[in-house]
Amino acid sequence: MDFLDTYALIRLVQGEAPLLTDDIITLDFQLAELYYHLLRLYNKKTANHFHMQLSTIATSLPKALIPEAMQFRREMKAKNLSYADALGYTFAQEQKIPFVTGDQAFKGMKGVKFLK
Repeated sequence: MDFLDTYALIRLVQGEAPLLTDDIITLDFQLAELYYHLLRLYNKKTANHFHMQLSTIATSLPKALIPEAMQFRREMKAKNLSYADALGYTFAQEQKIPFVTGDQAFKGMKGVKFLK
C-alpha cells in the first residue's frame, strides 16, 4: 500500500504517473487540496469528477495523530510544509507505508517514495 500526497494525486489526475492501483490511500485533507487545485486549473465539473472517483481511497485522519503531525510540521518549519503535508506524512509513517510525493521538501526523507 502507498499513501499519495496531493502532488502525487495531481500527477495521477493529469495522467503523468501510473499510480492508480488497488493499494493506494490518501487523507480527506489531500482530497480537499486536490479539489481546490482542480478548480483553479480546470472547472467545477472536473473537480467534482475526480473528487467522486478518488473519494473511495480517502480516509479520515485519526485524531490522535494531530499532535504528532503538528509537532513534525513545527520541526520542519524551514521546509514550509502545509498542514496536509504534515498530516499525510505522519499518517503514512504511523501506518508504515510509503509516502508518495514529488515535493522537493520531502526528498531524501525516511519512508518517502519520490516521483521524478
